[in-house]
Amino acid sequence: MITLRDRLLVGLEEEEMPPVLDELVELVGGARRRAEEEREKVERFLLQLTNRLGQLGLALEGIQFQGGEILQEHRAIGESVTGEVTDLHASVASASDLEDLKQNISRRLAQIQKRLREQRELEHRREQALQDSVSRLKERIGEMERESDRLQQQVNEARNQAFRDALTGLHNRTAYD
Repeated sequence: MITLRDRLLVGLEEEEMPPVLDELVELVGGARRRAEEEREKVERFLLQLTNRLGQLGLALEGIQFQGGEILQEHRAIGESVTGEVTDLHASVASASDLEDLKQNISRRLAQIQKRLREQRELEHRREQALQDSVSRLKERIGEMERESDRLQQQVNEARNQAFRDALTGLHNRTAYD
């Protein structure tokens, strides 16, 4: 079968022009449809990318919120320990019996130790949750980077196709404009 390119290179008679023009129209139409399909793919990807970025933004807000909670807990533990120490000072100042003072100090120190232990456990759980969140975010970012690279490659290929004539393979007017 003789290709369209070969027919054009050989030369055409007037009666051969309509079918060749029809074929050219079909080729241009096909190229246009492919370009439209590529544009739609890019639009879909950008929409997905926007949605993923929104999810990442929400995840980052969650991490930031957890960080705020940790700061509040640190302040609360500081205030609690300060209160316990203040009460210890008051107990020492008002103590008349040494045995009562020992029991009061032991009780207060036990409360401080318990509160500190609870705080360490809470911090450990939150730290683990934050590490898990960061790991998930890193995975999502990696996926998005890979998808972005793939899309960039497709865009480059589509751009190269758009600048070349489908019939001759030579640069078309768009490439020179």
